[in-house]
Amino acid sequence: KRDFAFEVNDAFAVFINPTGDNINGFSFAGNPFGAQGEGVLQRGGVFGVSKAWDNIWYSAVKQSDKMWVVEMAIPFTTLRYDKNLSTWKMNFARNDLKRNETSTWIPVPVNQNVANLSFTGDLVWPGSPPKTGFNAAFIPYSTAGTIKDLEAVTQANNVQSGVDAKIALTSNLNLDLTYNPDFSQVDIDAQQINLTQFNLFFPERRKFFIENADLFSQYGFTKIRPFYSRRIGQSSSIKYGARITGKLDENWRVGLMNVQTGMISRNLGDTTSFQEENYTIATVQRKIGAASDIGILLLNQTGIGDTFFNTLNWNRIGGIEYNMASADRKWLGEALYHHSLHPGSSQYSGTHA
Repeated sequence: KRDFAFEVNDAFAVFINPTGDNINGFSFAGNPFGAQGEGVLQRGGVFGVSKAWDNIWYSAVKQSDKMWVVEMAIPFTTLRYDKNLSTWKMNFARNDLKRNETSTWIPVPVNQNVANLSFTGDLVWPGSPPKTGFNAAFIPYSTAGTIKDLEAVTQANNVQSGVDAKIALTSNLNLDLTYNPDFSQVDIDAQQINLTQFNLFFPERRKFFIENADLFSQYGFTKIRPFYSRRIGQSSSIKYGARITGKLDENWRVGLMNVQTGMISRNLGDTTSFQEENYTIATVQRKIGAASDIGILLLNQTGIGDTFFNTLNWNRIGGIEYNMASADRKWLGEALYHHSLHPGSSQYSGTHA
């Protein structure tokens, strides 16, 4: 199965940090039977690989009695990198279940995740890495269906279409566009039993939201998240959306997203109102030191519908966070403050830790 679990398979993986910041990167892995697994590394890879990200790359495997060999070909257009940076960070890992052994090119402490980007070697280019040309992908779709009621002698036809687009504005800045998206091909979530008082946070699997998702989703902590993308489109379908994410240089990352949902109805006592919802999220992140960063988040959710409902449905959140990490990521810490404004209250509600 694609995106297999590295830790419970014989496997070989390569971890690439093509921006030199030791914070974000990519992972590509293969097992002896040719299964592929790719993902992104966030927050330095301390918590492993986020496998919801998929992209184009190639691999082939050959087995013999004594060994197996995997060959990988990763297009430059699959990666996001600084075209002026001649040194990338990289590591290789081999998992051998028979010997219960994981070996790496650059040693990683046994109490650290094998994907930790604090423990990498240098890939030095003779000059600058190759410049990629125009890089864009367009994925259109169309679906059709019909429902016939034989007793009432009625028939309803349904035809819809949409398109997703991914355009590289620079080698390190990406534009995602979607119109009337269809997410029926997305993998189902793993079933979980929740015996706590808190909601479950399932990982985002929709392609439009995945790349550089940590720019928006990292704020807060396990039980307090000011932004959770899975709520967008939960009550109604998404009409269209656009997002720009990526790095401006070695120290600065930015993210800007706007998504419009379709019409939904809400009950307010004896009143039922209809509305569309618009989400706008902006964030900027500045690297500090070897592995720490400070980020600012602005989020606006607004109902777009009749006048009565608009006065009651909006929410705005501002937040600032400092994520501390030592150079080897053995020490982690977080300080944050969020401020939420919403109608019906003369006071704000805030969270801090």
